Amino acid sequence: MIAAALAALALLAPAPAGLAAPKEKEIAMQLVSSAENSSLDWRAQYRYIEDIHDGRGYTAGIIGFCSGTGDMLEVVRAYAKKKPHSRLARFLPALRRVDGTDSHKGLGKPFVRAWRKAAKQKAMRRAQELTEQCDLFLAIGSSLVVWPAAGFPLAAKRNGARLVIINRDETEFDEIADLVLHDDIGAALAPFIAH
Repeated sequence: MIAAALAALALLAPAPAGLAAPKEKEIAMQLVSSAENSSLDWRAQYRYIEDIHDGRGYTAGIIGFCSGTGDMLEVVRAYAKKKPHSRLARFLPALRRVDGTDSHKGLGKPFVRAWRKAAKQKAMRRAQELTEQCDLFLAIGSSLVVWPAAGFPLAAKRNGARLVIINRDETEFDEIADLVLHDDIGAALAPFIAH
């Protein structure tokens, strides 16, 4: 039953088409960068950060992650998971406080410098890309109450990904998941693990 449910969900996820296909995505990213930054080099935008005075605080990175809309917070959480002692990680509390506002309180020039420095690192570029690209998010054996990990399913859903939760107990995110299996993880995954 569980294996059938997971297999059915896998069938629902179509092969990459349109902007999910690598070649088309590259063209789309170049077009956006051309309009936004007068350059086809969208990868040069990892370092970009400024307040464009649109009511969303700082706008930054390859797709305009904003401090006031929560998506910048998700990028910094993903980066901090790989680089927990980075300068950027120390701004997580301030990013949580300004979420939903245009405030810079607790951020300012030190945050801008930290963003630009972090953007030079592969882990930060990867965090931006993965936050934007996820098609399917599997939360396996997690209560989803410990942050920053608990933020990943929310970011995935916000970006259009399907969410599957496999956990013995209920989680706060069960209601937004596409598939929820309350079962022992070993039993749920046994059909998928080679012995």
